[in-house]
Amino acid sequence: SGSFKWLSLFVLSCLAASTYSPSPAYSMGWGFKLFVVALVLGLCTSYMERLRDVRAMLWSTMWGLLFVCLLAVAEAVSDPTNMFQGIGGRFNADPVVLSGTAGLLLICALTLNSLHSRLWLKLIALLSVLIMIISFGKTGIIAGVIGATIFLLFQKKLASSLGLLAGVALVAAILLATVTPLANYVSTYHGSTNLTGRT
Repeated sequence: SGSFKWLSLFVLSCLAASTYSPSPAYSMGWGFKLFVVALVLGLCTSYMERLRDVRAMLWSTMWGLLFVCLLAVAEAVSDPTNMFQGIGGRFNADPVVLSGTAGLLLICALTLNSLHSRLWLKLIALLSVLIMIISFGKTGIIAGVIGATIFLLFQKKLASSLGLLAGVALVAAILLATVTPLANYVSTYHGSTNLTGRT
């Protein structure tokens, strides 16, 4: 009931869509994770009564995501000789998880920056874009960029939305031109037909 009906419809539509995946069991696993996330969000929102409660959740979420991203990057760069020995020569961290996590970090940083404009929040947003692209989890990058763009459009910041898209494209172009293993992975990639539950 209430606002939860939209969340419930979203979860059910994702579960139904998993039947169209080449690997329904894998997609059902992602669907179950989505259901757990929906329950956790429901629990959180039931205890949020004021705007400061929402802000507190956003701050704690952003710091948690930043910690997870930095931990994964530190682990990957701890051995420079194997830094790009991940799947297909990608950054040696789980690209699926890391790109999505960095995308969420981007959205949290943008949200908090709209409430309290700070230079260091903009730097966290830039760092999240770098991590998102260098780990090269394609679905995570697309979801992160679309989510951040929609957020800026809801804020009626068309110029910022276009700037974000241009900035991400520029960062991606620079990384592809300077990080050889990343360029090699992109040039030899043949997995565009493998849609999964993440899509």
